[in-house]
Amino acid sequence: MSRIEGAGKVEVMITYMSNKELVPAYNSKVNESSTVEKDSEGGTRNIIEKQTEKNVIYEEGNNLKKPLIIKEMLPEIKGVVVVAEGAKDLEVKDSLLRAAQVLAGVPIHKVQVFAAESR
Repeated sequence: MSRIEGAGKVEVMITYMSNKELVPAYNSKVNESSTVEKDSEGGTRNIIEKQTEKNVIYEEGNNLKKPLIIKEMLPEIKGVVVVAEGAKDLEVKDSLLRAAQVLAGVPIHKVQVFAAESR
């Protein structure tokens, strides 16, 4: 963002709703059975049983055992703060605001742009 004309030195802080989530691979086993019972009065009853077993798949090597990760889910962004030397200029501030919104993929109300203090 410091390449935006007039922005000067730029600092960006992003806060998140949570931490990233790692999704491991699983071996799944499903056992399903159904039974039909009939009573002496002619009524029937269907009984369905379903048993599911999930076990994490591990990678092993070099005396290490770690889960096999198939997906890394990034956390939702809570907010973005941009502090820039040139943010006193409204055009620069607007450009920084729009750039942060697009890059972070968040609605504009989750982005704030402030002018850096003069030293």
